[in-house]
Amino acid sequence: MTIRASASARPPAPNGAIDKAESLALFRKLILVRQAEEAIRRDYFNDEMKTPVHLGIGQEAIAVGVCHVLPAGAKTFGTYRNHALYLAMTGETDRFFGELYGKATGPGKGKAGSMHIASPEHGLIATSAVVGTTIPLAVGAALANQYRQSSEPVAVFFGDGAVEEGVFWESLNFACLKKLRVLFVCEDNDLAIHTPADQRQGFKSLGEAVAGFDCHVESGDGSDLSGVVAAARRMLDRMEKDSKPGILHLTYFRSLEHVGPREDFDAGYRRRPTAEELERLDPVRRFEQELAGQGVSSQELAAIKQSVDDQIQRSMRDAQEAPFATAEELRTDVWVDSPSAVRAGSGKSSKLSFRRALSLALEKEMEADPSVFVFGLDVPDHKRIYGSTEGLVEKFGSRRCFGTPLSEEAMTGAALGAAISGLRPVHVHIRVDFLLLAMNQIANMISTLRYMSGGRLKIPLVIRAVIGRGWGQSAQHSKSLQSIFAHLPGIKVVMPSSPQDAYSLTRAAIRDENPVILLEHRWLYDVEGDVDESQIGPIGVPAIRRAGKDLTVVATSWMNVEAMKASEVLAKRGIELEIIDVRTIAPLDDALIIESARKTKRCLVADYDWEFCGFSAELAARVSAACFGALKQPVERLGFAPVPCPTTRPLENLFYPSAVSIIRTAERMLGLSETNLSGESFYSHEQRFKGPF
Repeated sequence: MTIRASASARPPAPNGAIDKAESLALFRKLILVRQAEEAIRRDYFNDEMKTPVHLGIGQEAIAVGVCHVLPAGAKTFGTYRNHALYLAMTGETDRFFGELYGKATGPGKGKAGSMHIASPEHGLIATSAVVGTTIPLAVGAALANQYRQSSEPVAVFFGDGAVEEGVFWESLNFACLKKLRVLFVCEDNDLAIHTPADQRQGFKSLGEAVAGFDCHVESGDGSDLSGVVAAARRMLDRMEKDSKPGILHLTYFRSLEHVGPREDFDAGYRRRPTAEELERLDPVRRFEQELAGQGVSSQELAAIKQSVDDQIQRSMRDAQEAPFATAEELRTDVWVDSPSAVRAGSGKSSKLSFRRALSLALEKEMEADPSVFVFGLDVPDHKRIYGSTEGLVEKFGSRRCFGTPLSEEAMTGAALGAAISGLRPVHVHIRVDFLLLAMNQIANMISTLRYMSGGRLKIPLVIRAVIGRGWGQSAQHSKSLQSIFAHLPGIKVVMPSSPQDAYSLTRAAIRDENPVILLEHRWLYDVEGDVDESQIGPIGVPAIRRAGKDLTVVATSWMNVEAMKASEVLAKRGIELEIIDVRTIAPLDDALIIESARKTKRCLVADYDWEFCGFSAELAARVSAACFGALKQPVERLGFAPVPCPTTRPLENLFYPSAVSIIRTAERMLGLSETNLSGESFYSHEQRFKGPF
């Protein structure tokens, strides 16, 4: 491994670059970070800090120097090696140690720990234990600033390993495309855990690797605090004069192991620096020498160190004595505790298609709230996402309705960054299959960020995704995946099946303070129905589509269309199915469903997804538990065949559940002979669907 910090001291700064008062303020921040982490090292072995710690001894000058020149409160994002960033931005240690000791006094109430500690009120919006994960959030925050015509920069700190992640390049590309004022700060210690850069990176330097991107780039020595301050000032000045992203690449030496309080030079993956090298690599020693050259006495420095040590020791004692969060705190901060947006209808309606209901809902919300914008791949193209974004570009312009690069993770992260910055983005994914490329953001950030922030962040974000079959779409354009998304706490999952719900649930989702994934079946776009434009919501409430007494059929999405057809056929035999449209998968209100199952004494769950570990299994378990003594037989389920979706039409028809499979299952559950279906006309979407997409 190469020790990459500067081999010689920086020449003295020009006159007036940093005066004595500013130098002493910088030193206090620098020594606060150093002494806080040294205190962690000493106390960690007492096993009271039950959180992994990624100490940044040797790294302090980067966060201290960059944050010193950022505008006060500028939105900033970081990684898991974040103590220097937190302390440089806040200057406080009470809540800092409260979080490390897992106490209720921490900024995350003990729910964040060291790796996710943040302070939104000071501008440090989020940090993350997953490499590179906050980079697109910073891009989204910068997009929000641009949207509001603010020139304030946004900064994101990350290690050199993050530049090997695809999300870094996706984020950089979008930031350059939109000319966003986002400062990418690469804290380069030449190591990704234990692997040096020359074994991981196929480029000679980050500067060469990003040469084709339209951004400002500067490299420097991250062990030199005054040099970091000067480089950051130059970079911010360049970004102000020529609005586009900046990359500040700063090298430093990581003194300790990747995670934990020990040195690990005996592990064999790197050599121990010489005493002379350590002198150059230590930002505290280098800045002390610089201050001495400015005439600052050792007594002045000692007084600052003592004051900082007193602050740290007091904070540690208070944190050790502070209470842990109560048991009730376990389930708080998952959702914003506010009722879903609801407005009763007027009773006046007009007939609209599902696609027009969607576009009208977006139009109404964009008219009502200037913070709402719609973006995603192909959103403004001539097909307008099956017509569901028709007219939005023409009415609201490209600032509020625009297309994006093919960058699912970065764009989803940017949507999150914009949402936590106060906007209300509607991010459109044309296929739910491709939303899997954004699962890092969905599962690790969107689902968890409010909880880890101790409830301080709101995420008013809507993700629209198209689900379901066309013809011959096969295994990678046919999924639904609601059970996967519903599995993640903190995310609402909505599946409208009628034009009215497409309209009213979309409007409610946009107004919700929580993240909502809206899953729209592609065959529903042609369905027409009455829509009352005055009705909004409610999210979280199922609906009875048809009342009955013989069998409860609980359906999701397109399965409601199939269930309604099945009920019409069986009604000719005097069989009354009660059809319940779940509408909201998470959070699930099962009271109406349980009441119906107790009444009919039989229940069939027809879910548009695979059965194994799916939503149908969850609902069947709930109904079985709640209605155990009332049911005449076990709950039955219908879903996809347990195989990837085939392409050929005969097999595809067998893969998906249908009205016929509902009819046959209902007949078996009710002990009926099979109905002769030869005279029935079942809905066949291929008569209207011309494909290929």
